[in-house]
Amino acid sequence: MRARNAKRWMTRVARAVAVAALVGLPTASSAVTWLGSAKEWAVCPGVGGSPYYDDFTLIMEPGSGWGQLTYVGYNPIDVWVDWHIDGNWSYFSASYFDPAGGPYILTGWIKGRRFRGWLVGHDYVNGCVMQGKVKGWQ
Repeated sequence: MRARNAKRWMTRVARAVAVAALVGLPTASSAVTWLGSAKEWAVCPGVGGSPYYDDFTLIMEPGSGWGQLTYVGYNPIDVWVDWHIDGNWSYFSASYFDPAGGPYILTGWIKGRRFRGWLVGHDYVNGCVMQGKVKGWQ
């Protein structure tokens, strides 16, 4: 009898620990990871323009808040994101300041699982202006 009660007690404790662990886990967020590509042109004084191609991931949630932008081969960058849903269409903007360069902004629209938009930036170090198109999918 005593052994059976001890076994039941261990089973109850194990269940309680499992439930506590599941409840204590972070709740699912509404963050979405977007895979994207950019075709951008850097226009520098005395050099002219030249196209660049970059692939990136953008993690953001609906509304305003912090997101994360990661260019392939580089470290993640914290970005301030605004993502507003208006019926079938959504509009987003992600901006950050690069201490080695200057401000950069990705902005555009979302329809379903795809997005399109623009990328603009200004490099204070060498005076280059960058502009381009972005597109991506979920």
